[in-house]
Amino acid sequence: MRPLNNDQKGVLITVVVIAILTLTLLAGYVMTLAYNQKKIVDQVSGNRVQRYYAAQAGVVDAQWRIRNNSTTELGGGTFTNSVFSPTYYLNLATDSVHSNCASGDNVKVVIGAFGAEVPGLRKIQSSGIESC
Repeated sequence: MRPLNNDQKGVLITVVVIAILTLTLLAGYVMTLAYNQKKIVDQVSGNRVQRYYAAQAGVVDAQWRIRNNSTTELGGGTFTNSVFSPTYYLNLATDSVHSNCASGDNVKVVIGAFGAEVPGLRKIQSSGIESC
């Protein structure tokens, strides 16, 4: 094999730089494609939609509890007490309520104190959860 002259070394460096740049762009494209596929799978599988509707069910449950002053499973207190602010977990499959997160719970519900954030109202925060 004969040694490379300066012109051939310059061409070789250029080819190597172009090859590395091409591989870097290809890797970026593959990573972007994989990320987008994951987002599509999450949307199609319905996990996000299921959590959304579970959270809606939590809001409806909280509204019912406030209207009926139903606090038996919430550790005492009453909604007529303006500072009563329970946090509870809801299992939609068994329609059960827990004060601490238990296996199978789908929803976390936080009912704020009366007038704490919005004058004359209680704030209800509900979120669908994967697991405890």
